[in-house]
Amino acid sequence: MGYAGSNYEQGIAPESGTLAGNGSLVGLNADGEFILTEAPGGGGGSGDITAVSAGNGLTGGGTTGAVTLNVGAGTGIDVATDAISVDVSDFLSNGSNNRIVTAVDADSMNAEANLKFGGANLEVTGAVHISGSGANKLVIQKGVGDSTKEIVFTENGVENGGIYFNNSDHFFIRNENNGKDIVLRIENAGGSGKNMLRALGTQERLVVGAANNKTTANAVLDVDGSTTVSGTFTVTGEASFEDDTDFFDDVKIVDNKNLLFGTDNDAAIQYDEATQNRLIISGSTTGISIAGGSIALDYGTVPSKTISSGTAAGAGSFLALDASNVLVVATPAGGGGADPAGSDGQVQFNEGGSDLGASANLTWDDTNLCAKAMIAGTTATTLTGHVGEFSTLSSMNSSSAKYTTQYDAVGKFQGDVLSLGNSPTVQNKLYYLSDQGHFGIAQANDDDTGATQLLGIALNTNSSTHGMLRRGTIRITGSLVDDTMTIGAPVYMASGTAGNYQFATPEKSEDIVRQLGYCLDINTHAGSNQQMDMLLLFDPSDTYIEIA
Repeated sequence: MGYAGSNYEQGIAPESGTLAGNGSLVGLNADGEFILTEAPGGGGGSGDITAVSAGNGLTGGGTTGAVTLNVGAGTGIDVATDAISVDVSDFLSNGSNNRIVTAVDADSMNAEANLKFGGANLEVTGAVHISGSGANKLVIQKGVGDSTKEIVFTENGVENGGIYFNNSDHFFIRNENNGKDIVLRIENAGGSGKNMLRALGTQERLVVGAANNKTTANAVLDVDGSTTVSGTFTVTGEASFEDDTDFFDDVKIVDNKNLLFGTDNDAAIQYDEATQNRLIISGSTTGISIAGGSIALDYGTVPSKTISSGTAAGAGSFLALDASNVLVVATPAGGGGADPAGSDGQVQFNEGGSDLGASANLTWDDTNLCAKAMIAGTTATTLTGHVGEFSTLSSMNSSSAKYTTQYDAVGKFQGDVLSLGNSPTVQNKLYYLSDQGHFGIAQANDDDTGATQLLGIALNTNSSTHGMLRRGTIRITGSLVDDTMTIGAPVYMASGTAGNYQFATPEKSEDIVRQLGYCLDINTHAGSNQQMDMLLLFDPSDTYIEIA
């Protein structure tokens, strides 16, 4: 069978070749006519497509006509007319910015509100549990020169403390709360915690082994309990040991430092390198006691141990023990070893060259020297006494200097002194000796108060201890003179004020006129005529006149 216009005839084999392209196929149309057409589909395959099937995740397809394949929407997949997108809300709960997502199960996830990462900081609200068998459980990489706190504790956004290396590679544990402590606490077997180490913020002190959980310290380092130092222990300041302390090696106190004893530093031991090169034992105010079965003194140079020969320093250069075994500095008695003579208070003197003597006429009571006989000297100025109690026999200087040294103050005097009566007196006042052997204050208004009696001027506050001037020259304060003083005029016993003096002759009825002596000189205040005192030649008359 052949077709017009073709190269195909019956019995002739077609030539081999390649399709010319689209429209190069011969086909039959619906009227049975030959037409030039394209392949019906299949991309040029060699066979016919009989069906289009929808695979997994697709819908649609067919076996005839135009067919369409559609993508099936699933969990997390959204299909629009022109796009396919992923919707994580289908399998993610609690989604929010910076939250880290964790798996809930095989098909769902959760955005954790307590676990966030903002690109620079990881925030964890709650506990962090680190487990594993590795040697390094948590590693924090410190940058070179970084002084930022690596682990920081905050409260309401305010930093409370930190653990960190500074830029000098020093390690810090710091409490940022003002005045608060850093505590190292250890639980004991009973379940109650003990603060074994506590740095006190308020005191800036350190407490170690605080069995009672102390919150205050007695020193910069306060150790509660026993302390063992197996190596070198150096103290540059003060060290106090309140309980027993055992030292198993040498204890060294450097030069010129004290080893103190007593709460109030009552005693000390020191090696004085700076001045003496000697060990100094400084005892308390009551002394030093050395106790033991025997006492040996190691002296001299080994092995001879001899004491160097020499001469005693003088009186009081010998050491001895008193009756209470107290070491005292003693003086050999009389140069010949004689025992002390006399009784308590009596002055010792050499008697015969080898013995000591004493006398009740020469005594010393730590205050007053009493000699009940003449005291002789080579000159008139050999002896000097206290104001109002003793005088030399030197003469008065009549020059412009007014009163010389023996009269340089009120109460200074020279003359005869009586010590008797043991009567209380007022310095410079005039007194009479009563028939009872006591001194009473004199006054010219009564013949029983100084008319015929022995008169004396008080040298101080007691007639026996300080004495009464019987006759002599004495400086009298102007406050005891009742009227105007006149140099060279006689002085009388005052009638107005008991114990005072006056220059005017007493003239009242029954007044006693008794002359006491003469005014030798007067001192006045500079720049005024106010009279301060007078120098009185005291020589009371043995006679008197009574005004009718």
